[in-house]
Amino acid sequence: MRSPSSRPGWAPREVALAGLFAALTAVGAQIQVPLPFSPVPVVLSNFFAILAGLALGARLGVASQVAYVAGGAAGLPIFAGFRGGVSVLAGPTGGYLVGFILAAAVAGGLRGGPAGTARRATWSAAAAAASVYVPGVLWLGVVTGAGAHKVMLIGVLPFLPGDALKVLVAGAVTPSLARIAARRGGRPATP
Repeated sequence: MRSPSSRPGWAPREVALAGLFAALTAVGAQIQVPLPFSPVPVVLSNFFAILAGLALGARLGVASQVAYVAGGAAGLPIFAGFRGGVSVLAGPTGGYLVGFILAAAVAGGLRGGPAGTARRATWSAAAAAASVYVPGVLWLGVVTGAGAHKVMLIGVLPFLPGDALKVLVAGAVTPSLARIAARRGGRPATP
């Protein structure tokens, strides 16, 4: 017989943490800078998607981003510009939103344990940030009909400086988040 702590499923604390990062991602989506030459705004939501994976591990990080994307697709106005609905996923930013799920998985999978070093967290965050572009750029090209060069100009290059800053901040704060969680009596998240 399994002990209660080794049962499969979600502990209330895990659900709360995943919900917290879904909410942080939604708040980050409203902190945006529209670009006149691109249908994709600069947002802070991808920072929280990456941080979810780093802080919570792959399983909970992915759960938080699935909850965010599913809630927005269901019509909650939590995507950038207080928009929601499947039409947003079908639009030019849909691939990036799906990329948040991938980013949480990559960050959580590469972080090296809940108390990994800042250097390891930074490299994990960089890989996670890059992974957002994979579905993002592919879908942006499909929706806009733009070629690879144009998609790079409107969907990647303008975002690289901000993403570099987000990666550095995420890498720097991750070890502190792990220490705070440990001090609060929570058990470390597992990948």
